[in-house]
Amino acid sequence: PEPENENGASDRRLSRATVHSMDTPPGSRGPSPSPTPVRGKPKSKHTPGKEEFIGTPNSKVEGEGSCEGEDDDEDKEELHYDWQFDLLNSMPRDKALELARVLKRSEKEKAQACAQAAKLRRQVQDLQRSSSEEVSQEREALAGGSPQTEAPKRRFGFLLALVGMVVVLSAAVYAAGSLPPPAVSPSEATVDSRLAATASATSPSEVPAATAVTTTTTTTTTTTTTLALTQVAALPVTQPAAPPPVQQTPPAAITAVDELSAVITPGSTSLAFMHKALASDTRYLGDATRDMAQAMAFYPTVQSAFRVGHVYVTSSALDGRQVAYIARLTLANNGRQAWPASTSLKLVLGDGLGMHGLAFGQEVPPGATLDLELQFEVPRHGRGADGKGFSRSAWIMEGAGSPFGPLLLMDVVWV
Repeated sequence: PEPENENGASDRRLSRATVHSMDTPPGSRGPSPSPTPVRGKPKSKHTPGKEEFIGTPNSKVEGEGSCEGEDDDEDKEELHYDWQFDLLNSMPRDKALELARVLKRSEKEKAQACAQAAKLRRQVQDLQRSSSEEVSQEREALAGGSPQTEAPKRRFGFLLALVGMVVVLSAAVYAAGSLPPPAVSPSEATVDSRLAATASATSPSEVPAATAVTTTTTTTTTTTTTLALTQVAALPVTQPAAPPPVQQTPPAAITAVDELSAVITPGSTSLAFMHKALASDTRYLGDATRDMAQAMAFYPTVQSAFRVGHVYVTSSALDGRQVAYIARLTLANNGRQAWPASTSLKLVLGDGLGMHGLAFGQEVPPGATLDLELQFEVPRHGRGADGKGFSRSAWIMEGAGSPFGPLLLMDVVWV
């Protein structure tokens, strides 16, 4: 029989454990000399104590402190290695190999943790450095924005504002002294400039009858207007009688009332419909002064009213669509003064039917006529609860700030 050691293990088992422990645990410096067993003599085996296995309170685990670059003492490293090696020798081969792998893995994880800690420390240092630089920059900026440096900036800004105000005032004075004539918008009708020169150079009595002049046609989104200006000698020129000596009417009032005048040429009105739902009753067309006497009381300079159209709308035939129609008429200047370029048609009553106003855009001399082609849009339904009803719209001519000419009417009936 083989001799037993003091722990009851045979030399054969100890030899087998020694052979199997060739896998050196990680962190060791090299193989530790193992005692050679002698047959026939008991062999003492060192068993680590509790303090040696767990470590004293002041001892460090293997590799601890290496992240900070500190080396363990030589004696502690030797002692740490010895009890690991003895512990592996006393274990079966499989468990010893598994423990060796665990120790190697722990060393590798420790190295990775140390590298990560070093990286984090570098990042913290970089953040501290960048924050300190930002704080220093802010301090420099605050120091640079002191009242001593802000005062010149404020003075310079005040000087720039003063120069800008001077430039704006100079431009306003220059513009007030040389204002261009008012431009005519694209929606306003235009007439050849040669017409105005011819009309101003020739008196109405010298113009031959039926002298045709250039016609210009313009189209807008809601109103289509054709203006044809013709010198007509057949229309009589009314000369107002001299006022009685007792009358104290200012000359300007006489000019505004008597010299701006307009009439509709008889037989010049017509309607053109664009949908089968629209129809006209010609019995109502023409003079409507008696019907509009109360409304004309608000415009003393408007002496007559003329109904341009009386339109019937069949609601069932509309099918919910928007329809329109065109009205044509001719206005004649039978006064002593030309209509100013600012003369326009102005809506004074009811729905505009898409034609709320129209600017003529040029002067119309005495004795001349103006052909208008106006487009009206019919609402889809009347004002009644059943979509039916009656609507009346009225326009007047306005020039030099005063209304004149006839009151133009347009009646629409939904049936």
